[in-house]
Amino acid sequence: MLYMVLDEKKDKYYVKVGVSRNITKRESQYRSHSPSIVFLCSCAGTEREEMNAHSFLAAHSLKGGPTNEWYLVTKTFYDECIEKGLRIIPNCANKRIYWHQRYE
Repeated sequence: MLYMVLDEKKDKYYVKVGVSRNITKRESQYRSHSPSIVFLCSCAGTEREEMNAHSFLAAHSLKGGPTNEWYLVTKTFYDECIEKGLRIIPNCANKRIYWHQRYE
């Protein structure tokens, strides 16, 4: 499963896409290590699709990213991630998205 994680720190916006075979365990790991991180959504996906997602995020990132697979992005791009989740990534546009945490 592919997943998307968001983080906001001091008016800087970060996006991460990863892949995990056990999404429940991965989400739990994020929550225990970094409670402020938003584990936003997941969808079916492969390691190759994760690599494509990283290429897409790298093309949309600002200077200073990526670091440790986290991409520094604009507020506009970050807000689009909140709205669309993994559908922002071209190869995930038609996939069923499972929302883990939604903004209110």
